[in-house]
Amino acid sequence: MKAKLLISAVALGMALPGAFPVIANAADTPAATADKSASVTVKGGDLSFGTDTASGGIEAPSFDFSANVSNKSQTLSPTNFADTKNADTDKYADSNLAVDDETGTGSGWNVTAKLGTFTGAKNKTQSLGATLNMKTTTPQAGVAAGTDATTTDLVAGSTSATPVFSAASGKGMGTATADFAKSTLTLPTAAYADSYTADLTYELTAGPTA
Repeated sequence: MKAKLLISAVALGMALPGAFPVIANAADTPAATADKSASVTVKGGDLSFGTDTASGGIEAPSFDFSANVSNKSQTLSPTNFADTKNADTDKYADSNLAVDDETGTGSGWNVTAKLGTFTGAKNKTQSLGATLNMKTTTPQAGVAAGTDATTTDLVAGSTSATPVFSAASGKGMGTATADFAKSTLTLPTAAYADSYTADLTYELTAGPTA
């Protein structure tokens, strides 16, 4: 009799509400949080002409032309872009002009060019009047947004520099390249036979104008 009553009591207890242990659901438990931050410091660098990795030279074009004596004015296309005056030290021989803006200021930049006097190799007192028309290819491959490569005439012997490549304010950050492969040289009539060389000087400054 005692055994039967005990079994009945156990069965009755199992049927009572709330008799089972409560197991908490993970979704009902608030998640722990920790507020932190991520930060980065960007350090500005230099404004410089690009450097060709293959030759180690500055990416600014030289121009080499060839012509025959003529009694007419001639417009010549370049035969190559090697620096004949500094051939031992300057191995860059491409038509690209590149600017590398790592300043992080967004102030823009400007490149000017100036062409010196063409002087004869045999007769150094003999100069050659000529005009270098610096002209970019169209479209300008690889030019950064907001930059402008200006087609312009450089008169040999001029004392003034002329803008040839620029970036507007807020533009031109990183590397920008303009290709001047379509440049030409106009020779006067009746030039003396000789090999002539002139300095071609590029200057890069911050700001979109000279």
